[in-house]
Amino acid sequence: SKVITIIRDITERKKTEQAIQESEEQYRTLIEAAEDAIFLVEAGEGNIVDANKKAGELMGMDVAGIRGLHFSGLYPKGEAKFYSDIFNDFIRKGTRKKIEGYIENKEGRKIPVQISSSVFDLKGKKVVLCIFRDITELKAVEMALRKDRAGLAKVVGEQEEIIGRTKKELQDAKRLSDIGVLATTVAH
Repeated sequence: SKVITIIRDITERKKTEQAIQESEEQYRTLIEAAEDAIFLVEAGEGNIVDANKKAGELMGMDVAGIRGLHFSGLYPKGEAKFYSDIFNDFIRKGTRKKIEGYIENKEGRKIPVQISSSVFDLKGKKVVLCIFRDITELKAVEMALRKDRAGLAKVVGEQEEIIGRTKKELQDAKRLSDIGVLATTVAH
């Protein structure tokens, strides 16, 4: 009976290990399939404990090189304190947060991103899940629209000026016409 108990214990352990492995594979598949950069940051120390392939692409780094970095290393030089204050405030409140900001990739290029974050417990530690969406194209469209709006406003302003001059010329012509009619009437 002791042998049966040991076999049963080993069988249960193997099933549990297999379930854990399948769960980890599902997690990795979901994270790697994401279209956005995902960083998992340990809340206390601020170190990145995991990142997906898109995070590596966004940063221009190997994912292994991202793990262990302090999250402030993601942001442009001189702006780390600004983002650190937001990060720490966010952790204190523990609410979901969505902000726009910039990251600085390995080549030193500033990339506009929308950052979504949420705090949760993982294996007894507080962690922050940060999702960075590259909004470079969105910013380019916004800038083009702003430029088009400014150009349109200029054209409208010019057209209003032309219409104003034309109205004045018409009023002057009518006044001269009225004077001509009056002069003709007086002459008769």
